[in-house]
Amino acid sequence: MRFQPIDQFATTLPADKRASVYQSTKSTHEKRTKLLFDQYADPDRLRQIAGEIKQHAIENLDTYLPAVEAKLKANGAQVHWAATGEAACEAVLRIMQARGATKMVKAKTMVSEEIELAHFLEKRGIEALETDLGEFIVQIDRDHPSHIVRPIIHKNRREIATSFEREGLGAYNDDPGTITMRARQFLRHKYLAADVGLTGANFVS
Repeated sequence: MRFQPIDQFATTLPADKRASVYQSTKSTHEKRTKLLFDQYADPDRLRQIAGEIKQHAIENLDTYLPAVEAKLKANGAQVHWAATGEAACEAVLRIMQARGATKMVKAKTMVSEEIELAHFLEKRGIEALETDLGEFIVQIDRDHPSHIVRPIIHKNRREIATSFEREGLGAYNDDPGTITMRARQFLRHKYLAADVGLTGANFVS
């Protein structure tokens, strides 16, 4: 299994797509920066503190991971350990096979994207459907996300409408509201038929 960071994938896009990703990312960054400076006296200090907290956690995983495991177990959760992406995929597969599950719906989780969990499961006969709209579009196009928060920043609505028509989600229509509604209707049926749901977590305590 070969892992490719999202930012690395973005650099391989055609020049016009790279320009689109850059411009959209730049615009989002400028808006977020303005909002932060409007609300906080020193947002750069907040970023520094957040970075320090994250780095501290990474450097002390041997302390924090067992503590998290104990807390999760106390709340009734079962914890499975995996040292590699492949091991994590295998653990998910074992859990599903033990219950005869063949259909999964996935909320947005960057870890599962990085370890290519959906592809791993699909190769073994398990449907693993993305439910985040951007990730869903990436999936039906057999593409890769180009941004960690906005995965289809490199696509326009005409491309998405073409993909939806190809996948049988309705006749070509590039109206954003129509695209969203069609995805919602399609995914609702998948939610109701799923055996397993999977989500990620930014913070665990």
